[in-house]
Amino acid sequence: MVRITVLGALTAQVAGDAVRLGGPRQRAVLARLLVARGAAVSAERLIDDLWDGDPPAKAAVSLQAYVSNLRRLLEPARGPRQESRLLVSAGRGYALREVDVDAAEFETLTTRVNRRSRSRCGRAPRTGSSPTGRGPSPRPPTTSGTPPRSPAAGSRRAGRPRPARRSARWTADARSPPQRHLEDRHARAKWTPRRLSHTGVRQ
Repeated sequence: MVRITVLGALTAQVAGDAVRLGGPRQRAVLARLLVARGAAVSAERLIDDLWDGDPPAKAAVSLQAYVSNLRRLLEPARGPRQESRLLVSAGRGYALREVDVDAAEFETLTTRVNRRSRSRCGRAPRTGSSPTGRGPSPRPPTTSGTPPRSPAAGSRRAGRPRPARRSARWTADARSPPQRHLEDRHARAKWTPRRLSHTGVRQ
């Protein structure tokens, strides 16, 4: 089992034992293959990355030496003519496969935690419980200065008969408009003789 860490210093462990990955360019080859995540990287691309677009005349020979050294470090039990199982030749380039990388493990754990968080946030809370599910939901604060009414008090008030509300207009005069008009007219006619007698006019 080969485990490679990239979160921090680039290190490698083979069967639990740390191995030395060599010089800067050899380590850069390993890092470039790790970034590809198992996909093949052409030899031309590796050479261009290692020497910043200005490779020496024997860059291809140096790249083959780096790959050979990495294969020996990562698979010490592999025979001289045995095909590599980890750092494989793919087309006109190379690929790194079947290794454990701490960055990939961290990404898997992060995805799992985010999926659980989304499922918990999307779950509707139970009636009468808090959003966290750890007890009754708190009552909202009141701004009027009076404490909120309890559900029991509301149920007791709901059982009492409510007094009928009286309209202020019909309390002052409960008569219908036609009746009020006739009675008012009769009252005026009733008091007319008194007004006439008061003024001295004979009836």
